Amino acid sequence: MRTKIILFAALAVVVLGGAYAFRHRIGGWAGAQTAQADNDPVIAKVNDAEIHQSELDHQISRVTRGQAPAPDQLAGIKKSAFNDLVSGHLLLQEAGRRGISASPEEIQQQVSNIEQRAGGTEGLNKVLADNHLTREQFQEGLTRDITISKLVQAAIPSEKVTPEEEHAFYDGNPELFAAPESLHARHILIRTDKDATAEQKAEAKKKADGLLEQVKAGGDFAALAQEHSEDPGSAPKGGDLGTFPRGRMVQPFEQAAFALKPGQVSEVVETQFGYHIIKVEEKLAPSKRTFEEVEPSIAQYLGQKKQRGKIEEFVTALRSKAAVEVLDDSLKSAQSQSAASPQS
Repeated sequence: MRTKIILFAALAVVVLGGAYAFRHRIGGWAGAQTAQADNDPVIAKVNDAEIHQSELDHQISRVTRGQAPAPDQLAGIKKSAFNDLVSGHLLLQEAGRRGISASPEEIQQQVSNIEQRAGGTEGLNKVLADNHLTREQFQEGLTRDITISKLVQAAIPSEKVTPEEEHAFYDGNPELFAAPESLHARHILIRTDKDATAEQKAEAKKKADGLLEQVKAGGDFAALAQEHSEDPGSAPKGGDLGTFPRGRMVQPFEQAAFALKPGQVSEVVETQFGYHIIKVEEKLAPSKRTFEEVEPSIAQYLGQKKQRGKIEEFVTALRSKAAVEVLDDSLKSAQSQSAASPQS
């Protein structure tokens, strides 16, 4: 289920904006709202809504990314996950009280947007199938997120950011806007399997050497890459790898590529993927993006940060008026342990 939650978050975040950044904290909860099995006990109640054990398990898995938490951290994680579940229920309940819901048109529009980013209907269906998530489950979770996003928009005005705040953020975080030295390069790859024999490697090297000779003789690099390269991601684009900084590629490839000047072609380079021929198209020196370039992103980030604080206050107010009943003894214990811990 963790992968389902991550998948849903990755798809939905591109369309739901700032309110979703907060919603994603309770995102595992939305994805877990499916039919409950008979052996899935109710562990708590939030007003009239029930929280099942499976919901808490899913939320903990999302927080820990599927890794087993250290024993001394379990109580705190459990408490945090439970609080996020409570927040999710309270937000949906408040939306219901205000008559706020996601319309069929809004749901379909968001599904269409997400399908487009996934490469079409078939692309989205494949991603969902690969993650064992049905279309119905995906749309149920999306419906909840749209509802909560509409609630936030209605209840909490967007926060304005002043030019002074934007400049202070830009000046105070220069590392965020630095662009390191980078290259625009192409390559031709002749693959070798990790278990390839010496003879198979020699054959692949011979093929790469032959292609290098053709390049040196004036052959069109992009055309040769398109015809012969065994990198399925770049071959259709003439071997174009786009622009990349240091640290992105494996070491032998990086060292050879950054040693070249624009227009130069490397000798055959061996990596764990096989044999490469590299051509550098452009070399970009380190630089810093101007304030004007990044101002819209800064304004959006700071505005969402301010709004998240308001959302936290809104949820706190809802919880102060809610009846939250914990029924599970282990959850009661976790809350007590976490409250007693100096780290909580």
